[in-house]
Amino acid sequence: LPLSFEENRGQTDANVRFLSHGQGYRVFVTATETVLVLRQPSPTVLRMKLIGANPAAPSARSEKLPGKVNYFIGNDPARWHHDVPTYAKVETKSVYPGVDMIHRGHQRQPVLRVQPSEGAGQCAQPHGEHRRRQESGGSVS
Repeated sequence: LPLSFEENRGQTDANVRFLSHGQGYRVFVTATETVLVLRQPSPTVLRMKLIGANPAAPSARSEKLPGKVNYFIGNDPARWHHDVPTYAKVETKSVYPGVDMIHRGHQRQPVLRVQPSEGAGQCAQPHGEHRRRQESGGSVS
């Protein structure tokens, strides 16, 4: 099965917008943070937080997948979540001005990409010791 994301409809913490499950890991996506929980060899949590990012940035799901997820937690039907749709990609727009955060899967592994928004100009200019020189052919040195 391909990696998929599902919208949080109450099956986890309210700060989580989307989540994904894979063999040996879970991914939780909030407006400004991605949390990767590795289960093997012992539980390990890796948090990737975008410092100063827009906590109200809108998230959108795309590339709907055919599968649905069901949660039947305990005996209380109020805690059950059924027919939760799955998606191949989740995009959070404008986490910074002109910058989007995109989550998707590649070969059943989660991929996080932070990139310029569509139509945005240059977002950041390297400076100091980390400045790189771009050659006319496009290569960076």
